Amino acid sequence: MPLENISRGFKDISLSFLRHPVTNDIGTLTNEDAIKRSVVNLVRTRVGERFFNSLLGSNVENYFFELADSGIVDPLQEEIKTIIANFEPRIIVTGK
Repeated sequence: MPLENISRGFKDISLSFLRHPVTNDIGTLTNEDAIKRSVVNLVRTRVGERFFNSLLGSNVENYFFELADSGIVDPLQEEIKTIIANFEPRIIVTGK
């Protein structure tokens, strides 16, 4: 049985809440832009910040003012890979 390619589109609301000039609806983000926004939201959410999902979030903001040459790059990359692998099923996280 041959494999089928299933194309899925993703749609999300824009958090700027600007209205679409033609339809007058709230603006939307589609496909890659929706996924990018989701990743940004995941990375910027602190652990324990979401009341009903205390496991969601990352500690990336703790690394903001660390020096890049102090060995902080690998833990930061692992933190981001872990949050994406656990909470964003639309992205497949590969090795280094």
